[in-house]
Parts: sequence; structure tokens; C-alpha cells
Amino acid sequence: MTMFKAILILCLILFLILTILGLLRLLLYGIKRMFFQPDREQRRAQEEASWRREKGRQGEADTVKMAAGILPDARILTNVYLPCKKGYTEVDIIILAVQAVYVIENKNYSGWIYGNENDLYWTEAFVNKKYPLYNPVKQNEMHVFCLKKLFMQYGFSGRGIKSIVCFNDQAILKNVVSRTPVILTKDLKHCIDRKERNYTREEVEHMYRALKPFAEKNDRIRKDHIKRIKKKYGSP
Repeated sequence: MTMFKAILILCLILFLILTILGLLRLLLYGIKRMFFQPDREQRRAQEEASWRREKGRQGEADTVKMAAGILPDARILTNVYLPCKKGYTEVDIIILAVQAVYVIENKNYSGWIYGNENDLYWTEAFVNKKYPLYNPVKQNEMHVFCLKKLFMQYGFSGRGIKSIVCFNDQAILKNVVSRTPVILTKDLKHCIDRKERNYTREEVEHMYRALKPFAEKNDRIRKDHIKRIKKKYGSP
């Protein structure tokens, strides 16, 4: 009987030790996930956001190259941070030319694009998936508004400012209804009338010098802008 009790006590002690070790292992795993490993969904979101940003930069580069070929004498600025009511708003591309000032919202998407200028969100669709995107026409309307306001402060005319939404050539504009031009990069030439004249060469240079500092904003302004966009629309 005494031997049996001793074995029972040993078994209980062993069970307690194994239980404590198991709890410690779970605790260490939890601490590791909390402090040393980002959540899997967060990691996936970060990777997707990074991929989107890289695609966006490539899409902008393609559009700039196309624009420079159409208007070789134009001044082109990218990633311009214009002051707005709640900080700054980022304009992808501004083309300054004697013909007009073209404000371009560049979208580097590869699915079928559906949307109406009056909708809050548009849709990028694939065979088995759909993704919402904030209405780029409305987005660029804000950019144009902020640019016109800034032009007024500098004494420039806003008569020749034009809005264009440009998707990369891999996208398919399946059902898009908009008075604002919504085009593929390859069709940019159809939105530019080379015979049109709204500005002199001197005015173009003055506008370029005025806007250039807004394309050189520091990292703090960029980070604040990205944070505000994530808060309003979610991760890019």
C-alpha cells in the first residue's frame, strides 16, 4: 500500500511538472507571437501593400514616359503633396504644358474595372475575387480642387486644369461611366490636344518652380499622409 501511494504521488508530481511545462511553452509561444512575430494576416497585408506600392511606382513611370513622348517640352512632377483642409493630398502626376495642366490619378490594376463617377467605390474584379477601390474620379476631383486653390494663392490661372484617371494597360475598363476621362496608359494621347493653348512657356516655368517644392516634401509629411489614408480607406 505504501509503495502504491509513493507511485501515485510520483505520478501526480510528474503530471504537475508536465502541465507546468506545457503552460510555460504556451506562454512563451504567446510572448513570441506578440513581440517577435507579426500576425500572419498583418504580414500578408504588409506584403500586399508593399507589392501594390511597387506596382504603383512602375505604373506611374510608364505614364510619365508616355506623357514625355507626347509632350516633350512639358514639365512633369510626380508624387506632389498639395496642402488641403486636413493636411496634404498626394497627386500622382502633374503635367505642366502650354496646352493645359493635366492632373493624373494613376492606377496600376490588372483586373476588370467597374465603376460610375457617382459611386463612392469602384470594383476591380477577377475570376473568383473582387476588390473595392475608392472612386478615382472623386479622388482626382479633390486633387484638382486643391491645385486650383493653390494656383489662386500664386496668382496662376486655373482655366486649363484637366483631370485624367489613367489605368495601366493590363486593366480592362469593363463598365466605367464617367465624364472625366478614364483611360488606359496607351490612350493618353487621345486626351491631349497638342494645338490647344492655355498657358505661355513662361507661365509653365513659373508654375513648375512654384509646385516643385511640394514634390520634395520630407518623410514626416509622407508618413502622416499615408497614415491618414489608411485610417480613412484602410491599407492601400
